[in-house]
Amino acid sequence: MATNAAPGGARAGVTRRNTLSLLAVDVAMPQGRAPGVMPLGPGGFSVAGTAPIPDLPAELQGPDAPILWIHGFNNTPAEAVYRIAQMAEDLGLPGRLVAFAWPSAARAAGYLHDRDSVLHARSLAKDLIAELHRASGQRVFVLAHSLGGLLALEALREASLEGRPPKALVEGLVLLPPDIDPDVFFGLVEDIGPKPRMLVIVARNDPVLRLSARLSGRPARIGATPDIERLQAAGIAVLDLTGIGDAGNPHFAAATSSEALRLIRSIRASHEG
Repeated sequence: MATNAAPGGARAGVTRRNTLSLLAVDVAMPQGRAPGVMPLGPGGFSVAGTAPIPDLPAELQGPDAPILWIHGFNNTPAEAVYRIAQMAEDLGLPGRLVAFAWPSAARAAGYLHDRDSVLHARSLAKDLIAELHRASGQRVFVLAHSLGGLLALEALREASLEGRPPKALVEGLVLLPPDIDPDVFFGLVEDIGPKPRMLVIVARNDPVLRLSARLSGRPARIGATPDIERLQAAGIAVLDLTGIGDAGNPHFAAATSSEALRLIRSIRASHEG
């Protein structure tokens, strides 16, 4: 796990820092868990051990690209680590996993705090992507959810402005219903220039994105856009999960719906075959 959240005290995980800390984290998952289910508390997901590390580990080098997970709104660092462990298990993701735990307020009323934290963390996210690329010798695969999608695009924009082509650093970018204004989204994509492969997962029935759009005075966020053709015209692949009805978290159907997980696994299998 990489984090710029300050440890310890009443605001552990919330207070922002200008530097990254690296930790090796072992996650224990309950036996017999159904796909898409991430139980917390006694008998659920837990941290089996942590250890600070000075640098990214040599184990990043291998046949598969490292996977960088960037969580979204209203998450604790532990939840960020649990989620990527759950998705890796349920989707059979190869490669070493790195979670970037940026400082979320971890509460529904902390939305503005979280948006500011994303903007504060963009340079660190850019540096983390570059360091993962250097340490592994491979381009990075980035998964980002909700506001984490904004952080991922802001990081790639900064890399591009510094003369480091994002396409050379990142193999693929998957945005799981991103909480981004459409104008901001397409502006960032234009600034990035030649982009890595991109997939945007949309869900027009996402209640969090509906509220976010209402707060911004706009019809929809890009993760709930009805204008899928505009995304496709920009060379961006789209997976529409609007019809999924069994999600444990309607703001994150891609990870909490067994139906969505089966669909994504089948798509991965067809591409790999």
